[in-house]
Amino acid sequence: MKRIIFFIFLISLISPATSVDLAEEVELNRTCTPAKPCAPGLILPVWQPQIGLTTGDVIFRAAIYLIALFYLFLGVSIVADRFMAAIEVITSQETEVTLKKPTGEPYTILVRVWNETVSNLTLMALGSSAPEILLSIIEIFGNNFEAGELGPGTIVGSAAYNLFIIIAICILVIPDGEVRRIARNDVFWVTVIWSTFAYIWLYLILGVISPNVVEAWEGILTFAFFFLTVINAYIANRYFPSLGTRYLKGKAVTSYTSRTATYSNKGGEVRLENGDGTPAEQTDSLIHTIQDPDVLAFEEHKQLFWDTFTKIRAEHPDLDIKEVGKLTAWQALAKMPKSRAVRRVQAIRKLTAGVPLFREFDQKAEDIIEPLVPEKETKITVSFSPSQYICMENIEKVFIQVEVDRGSIQEPTIVTVHYKTIEDSAKAGADYEPIQGIITFLPHEINENFKNILNKDLTVLSVPIQIIDNEKYETDQKFHVHIYQAKAVSANDADKEYPATVGVASDATIIIVDDDHAGAFSFASEVFKVTENIGTFKLKVNRTRGARGDVNIPYTITEGTAKLGIDMEAATSGTLHFKDGVTSMDIPIKIINDDKYEKAEDFYVFLGDPIWQNSNQKGENEADGKPILGAHVRAKIIVTEDQEFKRLKLKNR
Repeated sequence: MKRIIFFIFLISLISPATSVDLAEEVELNRTCTPAKPCAPGLILPVWQPQIGLTTGDVIFRAAIYLIALFYLFLGVSIVADRFMAAIEVITSQETEVTLKKPTGEPYTILVRVWNETVSNLTLMALGSSAPEILLSIIEIFGNNFEAGELGPGTIVGSAAYNLFIIIAICILVIPDGEVRRIARNDVFWVTVIWSTFAYIWLYLILGVISPNVVEAWEGILTFAFFFLTVINAYIANRYFPSLGTRYLKGKAVTSYTSRTATYSNKGGEVRLENGDGTPAEQTDSLIHTIQDPDVLAFEEHKQLFWDTFTKIRAEHPDLDIKEVGKLTAWQALAKMPKSRAVRRVQAIRKLTAGVPLFREFDQKAEDIIEPLVPEKETKITVSFSPSQYICMENIEKVFIQVEVDRGSIQEPTIVTVHYKTIEDSAKAGADYEPIQGIITFLPHEINENFKNILNKDLTVLSVPIQIIDNEKYETDQKFHVHIYQAKAVSANDADKEYPATVGVASDATIIIVDDDHAGAFSFASEVFKVTENIGTFKLKVNRTRGARGDVNIPYTITEGTAKLGIDMEAATSGTLHFKDGVTSMDIPIKIINDDKYEKAEDFYVFLGDPIWQNSNQKGENEADGKPILGAHVRAKIIVTEDQEFKRLKLKNR
């Protein structure tokens, strides 16, 4: 090949025999003109002569130059790929981090050493743009370190290609019925602003400030802008996760923000009138019209609880429902502003009081704000405690607790309050059995289960609500129970009434978690440590959130420092067949004990996309109910030395 290229190069040096005069030569010189001269390149010289060329000469020379250009591009791509691979090794470095679940159970995950945003904007960007950078460097050397046409062209061309072509392809390949969203709007907006500014700045320095000349201060300032971009993106990523969220009157505008509805209070019952949207949207809109600060704080926290719950469910689909509930309560407290502390903590206490799952959480809130609690009221108050409930669809019945606080009234009283269920995303008759009635509190009727957590002036009764379990997948839904028309009379004199009212927590929200999902598949952790003498290690794959239908989970095993056939025996790939109702299966991996001293070695197991065997079932939202992967889809197995062999070796020294 080298001889052929050298032979072609020698042929190119031979001048073709021509008998045209100078005028004809100038006329035939169509390839190089004073306006567009032919200059020698850094590697390839100008192919002489440049005058008197026939059409065949032009085609032949163009073919040779094209082959040489492709050859050089191939070399640039090889160098760029090696460079990118080296950067990938650097940015993919990971470290083990041990975390705790809300239940206190520890688990290990692998966390990248490099911040994802910083690595994408620095080393990853440098590696992916290596071809353009190398071509620009070649041009600079060829132009005696003066700016040429290729430099700005590579910037604009590469950015335009990324913006139009790559984004267009990414949009086109999304399967029908599925949605992709930008994961981090904070970093997105920072990069959008800086990218737009980069085009403007490039135009200013090349076309306005110093036309066709890049001065030293412009280059230094442009380089400084790069670091400002990275710093801004890092700050947005770490400290401003809500960047890009609009705020209206101090309340974040999200997908739950509703249209305005009006309300009336007739006979102690709140009614929604002239409201658009679902009952939940209308209820949320009342936040902007209710003037009572206690009610306002409670409504804000009720919405915060639901938003936090749905966010956690979306981010951790395989998390146990009890852990989701506890994590929701803790995050709701963490998001609570420190201003208006008394009202807000009282609202949180209404959300969580009396629930064993949240008892520790409620105690912290009580310890913080106990000195600020006012004296007992001289009226009787009826409210829900707690006012947020999370239950599985197959629970059959959920018990909603209503409490009465008789305040400073010492005389025995009988308290009544009306209650009824209200639809939201959960529908009466389809998701739960609607009920309505009257609750009657007799004097000093204390539930035995609550003696240790309620003071002697409180009475708690439960309202059972039937939950309907169907065999169809649905998203998590909610409905409400509303209490109204509280009334209190003396137990000794029915004609003697006491002031009674419904408290701030006049509505209880019941969240129904669907149990008909096909499942979320993941490992229990991302790191497992085993010894060489374990024999066969069984790596468990868990199926949570649901177990409906038959699902196949493909998996692959890749080598790390541990090698197949030497340190372990297993198929490099396989499939787990989860039958309907099966919640866990094992991947068997035989660990070879070679009785040799070796450092800890590792290999990896990856889970592939689930294959749903029941995907032919129609009439269901397959895009939401289909099986998914959970939090831990990659497992790193670390094989350590046999401890018995190690002790024996040390003993023989």
